Amino acid sequence: MKKADDSCSDCKVIQKSLDGDNTEFEVEAQMPFIKNSSSKLVKVKLTTKEQKFVTKVTSAKLTMSKALWTEWKEYRLKLWRSGKVWGGDDKDDEKEKDKDEKKDEEMKEAK
Repeated sequence: MKKADDSCSDCKVIQKSLDGDNTEFEVEAQMPFIKNSSSKLVKVKLTTKEQKFVTKVTSAKLTMSKALWTEWKEYRLKLWRSGKVWGGDDKDDEKEKDKDEKKDEEMKEAK
Protein backbone atom coordinates (compact mmCIF):
# COMPACT_ATOMS: atom_id res chain seq x y z
CA MET A 1 0.00 0.00 0.00
CA LYS A 2 1.30 3.42 -0.92
CA LYS A 3 1.82 6.11 1.66
CA ALA A 4 0.70 9.71 1.20
CA ASP A 5 4.33 10.74 0.63
CA ASP A 6 4.64 8.25 -2.26
CA SER A 7 1.63 9.69 -4.10
CA CYS A 8 2.94 13.20 -3.52
CA SER A 9 6.29 12.23 -5.07
CA ASP A 10 4.41 10.67 -8.02
CA CYS A 11 2.66 14.01 -8.57
CA LYS A 12 5.98 15.81 -8.53
CA VAL A 13 7.42 13.42 -11.14
CA ILE A 14 4.38 13.99 -13.38
CA GLN A 15 4.61 17.74 -12.89
CA LYS A 16 8.30 17.71 -13.90
CA SER A 17 7.49 15.67 -17.02
CA LEU A 18 4.89 18.30 -18.03
CA ASP A 19 7.38 21.19 -17.98
CA GLY A 20 7.53 23.19 -21.19
CA ASP A 21 5.24 22.43 -24.13
CA ASN A 22 4.69 18.78 -23.16
CA THR A 23 1.00 18.10 -22.40
CA GLU A 24 1.01 14.28 -22.30
CA PHE A 25 2.25 11.75 -19.78
CA GLU A 26 1.84 8.03 -19.21
CA VAL A 27 1.11 6.10 -16.01
CA GLU A 28 0.34 2.51 -15.11
CA ALA A 29 -2.98 1.60 -13.51
CA GLN A 30 -4.44 -1.44 -11.81
CA MET A 31 -7.68 -2.85 -13.27
CA PRO A 32 -10.28 -4.06 -10.77
CA PHE A 33 -11.83 -7.54 -11.11
CA ILE A 34 -8.78 -9.07 -12.83
CA LYS A 35 -6.91 -11.95 -11.19
CA ASN A 36 -3.44 -10.87 -9.99
CA SER A 37 -4.22 -7.33 -11.11
CA SER A 38 -1.26 -5.92 -9.21
CA SER A 39 1.10 -7.72 -11.58
CA LYS A 40 -0.97 -6.98 -14.73
CA LEU A 41 -0.85 -3.19 -14.90
CA VAL A 42 -2.33 -1.37 -17.89
CA LYS A 43 -0.96 1.81 -19.47
CA VAL A 44 -2.93 5.03 -19.29
CA LYS A 45 -1.92 7.97 -21.47
CA LEU A 46 -3.21 11.27 -20.10
CA THR A 47 -3.42 14.58 -21.94
CA THR A 48 -3.57 17.85 -20.02
CA LYS A 49 -4.46 21.44 -20.74
CA GLU A 50 -3.61 24.52 -18.74
CA GLN A 51 -6.63 26.69 -18.16
CA LYS A 52 -6.63 29.76 -15.92
CA PHE A 53 -3.26 28.76 -14.41
CA VAL A 54 -4.63 25.32 -13.46
CA THR A 55 -3.57 22.13 -15.22
CA LYS A 56 -6.58 19.93 -16.04
CA VAL A 57 -6.75 16.44 -17.51
CA THR A 58 -8.60 16.59 -20.82
CA SER A 59 -8.37 12.99 -22.02
CA ALA A 60 -7.26 9.54 -20.93
CA LYS A 61 -6.42 6.65 -23.25
CA LEU A 62 -6.28 3.15 -21.78
CA THR A 63 -4.11 0.50 -23.45
CA MET A 64 -4.52 -3.17 -22.54
CA SER A 65 -4.19 -6.59 -24.10
CA LYS A 66 -7.17 -8.36 -25.61
CA ALA A 67 -6.87 -11.14 -22.99
CA LEU A 68 -7.21 -8.65 -20.12
CA TRP A 69 -10.16 -6.95 -21.83
CA THR A 70 -11.90 -10.31 -22.29
CA GLU A 71 -11.31 -11.29 -18.65
CA TRP A 72 -12.71 -7.95 -17.44
CA LYS A 73 -15.75 -8.16 -19.73
CA GLU A 74 -16.51 -11.75 -18.60
CA TYR A 75 -16.50 -10.65 -14.98
CA ARG A 76 -18.76 -7.67 -15.74
CA LEU A 77 -21.14 -9.99 -17.63
CA LYS A 78 -21.33 -12.33 -14.63
CA LEU A 79 -21.99 -9.37 -12.36
CA TRP A 80 -24.72 -8.05 -14.66
CA ARG A 81 -26.39 -11.47 -14.90
CA SER A 82 -26.39 -11.92 -11.13
CA GLY A 83 -27.96 -8.48 -10.79
CA LYS A 84 -30.71 -9.47 -13.23
CA VAL A 85 -31.40 -12.69 -11.32
CA TRP A 86 -31.60 -10.88 -7.97
CA GLY A 87 -33.49 -7.94 -9.48
CA GLY A 88 -36.76 -8.66 -7.68
CA ASP A 89 -39.51 -6.49 -9.21
CA ASP A 90 -40.91 -7.59 -12.52
CA LYS A 91 -43.57 -6.03 -14.73
CA ASP A 92 -45.42 -9.35 -14.93
CA ASP A 93 -45.83 -9.30 -11.15
CA GLU A 94 -47.60 -5.94 -11.37
CA LYS A 95 -50.04 -7.28 -13.96
CA GLU A 96 -50.85 -10.27 -11.74
CA LYS A 97 -51.46 -7.97 -8.76
CA ASP A 98 -53.86 -5.86 -10.83
CA LYS A 99 -55.78 -8.99 -11.87
CA ASP A 100 -55.98 -10.18 -8.26
CA GLU A 101 -57.25 -6.77 -7.11
CA LYS A 102 -59.94 -6.77 -9.81
CA LYS A 103 -61.08 -10.25 -8.75
CA ASP A 104 -61.23 -9.14 -5.12
CA GLU A 105 -63.35 -6.10 -6.07
CA GLU A 106 -65.71 -8.25 -8.12
CA MET A 107 -66.13 -10.68 -5.23
CA LYS A 108 -66.94 -7.78 -2.84
CA GLU A 109 -69.49 -6.35 -5.28
CA ALA A 110 -71.13 -9.74 -5.70
CA LYS A 111 -71.73 -10.02 -1.94
